[in-house]
Order: sequence, then structure tokens, then C-alpha cells
Amino acid sequence: MDRKKKQLDPDFISLLLLLFLGLLAYSNSFLASFHYDDITRIVQNDAILDIGNLRQIYSYCPERFLVYLTLALNYRLSGFDTTSYHIINFFIHYFATIFLYFFCLEIWKTPALKANDQKFPLHVMAFLVAGIFCLHPLQTESVTYIIQRAESMAGMFYWGAMLFYMKARLSASSRTAIGYYLATLLCGLGAAFSKETAITLPIMIVALEVLFFETSIRDVAKNKIIFALFIPIGIAIAYKLAAVVQRDFYYDPDIPYTRTQYFLTQFSVLLTYLRLFFWPANQNLDYDYPVATSFIDFRTVSAFAVLLLFLTLAIICRRKYRCLSFGIIGFFVTLAPTSSVIPIKDLIYEHRMYLAVGFLAMAAVEVVWRLVCREKAPVSALSRVGALTGIALTLLLLSAVTYSRNNVWFTDLTLWRDVVAKSPGKTRPHLNYGMALYKYSFGDLKNAKKEFEIARELCPTCPMPYHNLAFILWKEGDYQGAVRLYQQALQRDPAYEDSLYQLGRLYKNLGQWEDARKQLERLIGLSPGFRFIQAYLDLIEVYQATDLPQEAAELASVISRMPDGLPHIDYHRGLAYFKLYDYQKAEQYLAEAATKDTASSIRVSANLLLAQIYYEENNYQKSEEAFLRVLDDNAWSVTAHYNLALLLERKGRLAEAREHLEKILVVDPFCIDAAVQLVGIYDRLGDAVRRTDMLIKLLGLRPTSREYFYLKAHENADFRNTLRTYSQKFLLL
Repeated sequence: MDRKKKQLDPDFISLLLLLFLGLLAYSNSFLASFHYDDITRIVQNDAILDIGNLRQIYSYCPERFLVYLTLALNYRLSGFDTTSYHIINFFIHYFATIFLYFFCLEIWKTPALKANDQKFPLHVMAFLVAGIFCLHPLQTESVTYIIQRAESMAGMFYWGAMLFYMKARLSASSRTAIGYYLATLLCGLGAAFSKETAITLPIMIVALEVLFFETSIRDVAKNKIIFALFIPIGIAIAYKLAAVVQRDFYYDPDIPYTRTQYFLTQFSVLLTYLRLFFWPANQNLDYDYPVATSFIDFRTVSAFAVLLLFLTLAIICRRKYRCLSFGIIGFFVTLAPTSSVIPIKDLIYEHRMYLAVGFLAMAAVEVVWRLVCREKAPVSALSRVGALTGIALTLLLLSAVTYSRNNVWFTDLTLWRDVVAKSPGKTRPHLNYGMALYKYSFGDLKNAKKEFEIARELCPTCPMPYHNLAFILWKEGDYQGAVRLYQQALQRDPAYEDSLYQLGRLYKNLGQWEDARKQLERLIGLSPGFRFIQAYLDLIEVYQATDLPQEAAELASVISRMPDGLPHIDYHRGLAYFKLYDYQKAEQYLAEAATKDTASSIRVSANLLLAQIYYEENNYQKSEEAFLRVLDDNAWSVTAHYNLALLLERKGRLAEAREHLEKILVVDPFCIDAAVQLVGIYDRLGDAVRRTDMLIKLLGLRPTSREYFYLKAHENADFRNTLRTYSQKFLLL
């Protein structure tokens, strides 16, 4: 009996291989930290803290509403643990890859390509295009850099819209076609509410019609379906871009070059993007890119000539090499929003190439495959083996380079060390590398200071180098020097919020209450809300010290009215009232934080404050319970062990007190307070040997010294008489 062999679905195998290679390439990215804009747009962003408050999320950034909605979901799932953020970023990228894979299969079914009778193995070609898109190291900035989820998410919807449009056009059933057209519309709106680059989607749909369905521009203009699809998308994009265009097109004082200079520089930038696609060497998060000042500069005019040749190639080959032409058009069109006449603060960013990588992959694969599988010539087995080997080597090489690039993104220290090496003449990398040295190199003040000084030399008018140098001087104990540098930072930018906050804190620590009050009040006036919650708490202390209890109470009331979804808000509320000595309200909020907060460090701090409140109220049982809760979260908390030991000693439970003090000395053998208390505990427990040994350790006596022999000789004598005699004999002059 013949057995029918079941063939595995080539699409399933292709997508499974892409998932495997993608996970391999990005396996070292899932524990990478937040970087750069992640801090201000995620960690310090109040809008994502409550996923149920859609109005707040939308108001924060209407043009990227869906992106921040998913970030709010991440926060709900894992707080600020980056792993879930990276996992979602990866799968957004993977779904974009899936859409591109099936889009490639559909595009090769169109009338124009069928008419050319192209005998290409379509699944292999689609796999290669999708593989290049998925695994290219240029994509790391859109996938591993968490906030650039906007780029990959817009790309996912973009490829989805292109795929569903193709399916609608090739569908034999009008009912099925309508369903695909609706899916196209939904994906188009999804792209529109992910990133502004979605504005190019209608143009690429028109390019699809012209190149692959051989529709004339006149017929496209008459196509009611296209208008029905893209009028809603166009309105959404126009509405969202109105503020952007008004801000960026007419005037932005933060951009250090003119519109003409930006436009001329983009010729070279586009050429750099092409080079990075074909040879992704020396990738950089923060390029120190030269600004073009004249069209007749050799760099500018030569880049323009190459791009013009590239575009001419697309026009000439539009009949025979349609994917090549489509890919080149896609490259220019998808980069047009960031590489044209609207200046953006940064001249070049690799994440802007996210969609363009897919289009260039289509172009490159068609050219290579034409060379391997020449028309009207049979494809030999050797050619097939060679082609498959080439594909495997290409994708494995891309995976290896991507994996290597992801190593750079692991921490701020690794990332900015790489950037400083590649952009030594730019201010921003030195500033960020200096902070990374302080954070991740055990407080390397010397080298951090060196980086900040380089940044100050590169940009003497920028406030941040002075701010960061002030921070280093503060850590070194040069408080007056730090004050002067903070003041110099504020001279360069009077509204520089971080300097206002740190200067206010420094004045508070120095007891200069009036100066502290001015700085902190100014900061809260400029930036009210949760971001500078610590400034509110510091200002409460300042008001208390300057006999302004009403103002202090009002600030505490402001904190209590902040939204419930803010991180650790109950702890901050409780701390505010604790500073006011309003223990009743403090206890109410701290009890919530102590039991419900997801961060163990916050629960520990809340329980320590609760223990202190209960102790002040003579409620020793509740105080003991609060200390024990601290130890549940942090078994080696010195503060909890020490204070619990004092409490237990007061209650006469000396053996338990002894255990807690001994645990302290395991963690901190040089804790003098614990050693002194233990001497007394051992004495009261009648443990003369341990009492004497602890006293010898406390006094640092050598076994050969007279003092040592005296204490050991009087080990069993009355302890107080022994101490009195020891003092007279060895300590008094």
C-alpha cells in the first residue's frame, strides 16, 4: 500500500526558522537596561502609570498613542523591569517580519510579475527578504532601544496594511476583498497612531498599483476604493502632524542648523544609510555628522550624484526589475519624512531605516536571484545548493553581527563607551558616558569628572556639563564649588529643572533654608506633579525649618491628592505626613505601602517608618511586627535588626535581642553600636566569656597586650568593677 508523504508547510518552516534566528540574534537583549530617551519617556512618564486612563495617555502624545498604550501595559505587567518591554519589542518586530514575508509572496503573484514568467522559488525569496529585515543589525536600534518601539510598531502596521491591500487586490471574491480592505484601513490607522512615518503609506500603495498592477496614475486618481481607504488615514495623520509641522517647519530654536543646511546634509545621510545596509560597520547611536553648508561641496554633490543614479536605476528598471524599482522607491519615500526639508534636531538615526531595510532587501534579493536563476536557463542542482548555502551564511552572519551589536546595548556604560569612541567630538556622548561611569563603575568620580570636563570644553554654553560637574564636586565634598557650578548651569538655562532641584537640595543640606526654599518653589512652579515628588518632600522640611507649617501642610495635601496609580504614591504620602509629625495620616498611607507596594525596597522603608511611629506611640507589639515585616523582605537589614534588638531588650527578651545583634555583625563586622549593645546583653545573660571576647574585639586589643591579659584574668569578676578598674589603670592619664 502506498503511503502518502505529508509535506511540511513551507510557510510554517520559514516562520519557525525566522523566529529561531531572531531569538538567537536578540537573546542577549532581553536584560538590557533603559537608555537615554527611555528615562524621560518611560521611567519619568506619569502618563503610562495608569493603563485605564486613556485620556491621559492620549494627551501625552496623540501621534503615538498606541505605542504609549503598550508601554502602559508593560508597566502594568512588570513595573520598570525591562524584560517584558524587550519581549514585546521583539515580538512586534517578529510580527512585522511575518507581514513582510507574506507580502513578498503576494507581490510575486501580481499580474506584472506573472507576465514576466519569473521562475523564482518564491518561498525561499520571501524567506530571504524577511530574514534580512528581521536579522539586519540596523534594526537593533528599533528593537533593543525600548522607546523606538514607535518605529517597529509603525512598521508592523505598515507591512500589515501593504499585505492586506495586496490580498484585497488579488482576491476573487468581492466579500473577501472588502474584509481585506477593512484590515488595510485598520492597519493604516494603527500605523498612523504609532509614528508619523505612516504618512508615506498611501504613496507606496500607489507605487504598488503602478508597478505591479500596471495601473496608470490617472486610473489611480479615479479609484474610489483607494480614496475611501486613505482619506481617514490621511485625516488622522494630518491632524496629528499639524502641531509637529507648525513647530518644526517654521521655527525650532533648539535646532542648530538652517533648513537648507539640513536638506543638503541629508544627501550624505541617505548615502550613509545605503552604506550601512550593505556594510553595517561602525554603527553608532549618536553620530557626530558634519553639516553641509553648500551644494557644491564635494561630499554633498557626490552624494547627490550617487542618489540620482540610484533613482534613475529604479526608473529604467521599472519594467524588468519591478521589485528593484519598488525597493528603491520605498527607500526614498519612507525616509522622506526625516530626510527632507523639515529639519529634525538629530541629522541621522539608524532607527529611521526600519522600513527602508525591508524595501532594500526586496531590491537586493531580486537582483541577486536574477544572477543565480537566469531567465530561460534551467537552475542546476549545484546552483540551488550554492544559493541555499549563501542564504544560510548571509542570515547567520547577520544574526552574529546583530548579536554582537546587542552586546553594546546591555548597559549605559557599554553603550556610551561605544559612542564616545566613535563620536569623540560630540558633547552628548561624553555627558552620558560620564554618568554611566558614576552609576556602573562603583562611583568612578575621577573618570566621570574627566568626561564632564571634556563636554564643558566642547560646549561651554550648555548647562548640563556644569550640572554634572557640580554633582561630582558635591560627592567629593566640595559643596561651595558645587553651588557655583549649579549657578553657572542656571545662568545658561534659568529653567534647567535638574539644576534647580539639586541646588535646592544642596542648600537644604547646608542649612541655607531661604535659598533652598527659593530654588525648590521655583522648580515646583515650573514642573508641578509627580516627576519631582522628592522636591515636594524636601520643601516640606524647609517649611518646617523656617516655621511655615501652613505651607508645609498644603504641600502634603497636594501630594495626597495626586492620582492613586503613581508609583509608590502611598509611601510618598505617608512620608509627607511623617515629616509633619501627623502620625495618624502617615500610618494610614504607610500601612497601604507596607503591604501592597510591589517594590520590596519601598515596603522596607514604609515598615521602618511604621515601626518608628508605633514606638513613639508606645505600641511596642506593633512596632515589633513592623520590624519583622522588614526582615521578611530583607533578612539582613541592619537597621531593622538593630532597632528590633533594642526593642526586645526593653521588653526583657534578651536572648532574642542577642540573636539580632549577632546577625548584624555577620553583615557588618565593624558595627560599633551593635558590638557595644552585645557586650551589655552578654553581661545581663551571664555569658562572661562572650562578653569579654566582644569587649576585647571592640577595644581592638592584641592577645599579647597587658590590657588583654587583664580582661581575661578578670573575666568572671564583677563586670562594672572590672570596667572601672580597667579605665583607671589603662585609660586615665
